[in-house]
Amino acid sequence: MLDLGCGPGKMTTQVLMPLLPEDFSLLVGADISAKMIQYASETYTHPKLRFTQFDLAKDIENTSQLRPSDYDKIFSFFCLHCISDHR
Repeated sequence: MLDLGCGPGKMTTQVLMPLLPEDFSLLVGADISAKMIQYASETYTHPKLRFTQFDLAKDIENTSQLRPSDYDKIFSFFCLHCISDHR
């Protein structure tokens, strides 16, 4: 599962992660803010959890970083309303 706009990782780890089946393979939190990703990475650790910096509005064409086809589910609590061009 991919959580776009994960911010400091609280919703990713405390809301999404407990809802996943025990055999999930990876939960990735992605956010535009390097500070948020650093905080989340230092605060929340789990072998099946990863945080990465990603600007959805600019990096969506760079499929080497995050490929939507790699994820069964893509979720966002706080991201999509901040993007002006939804194409």
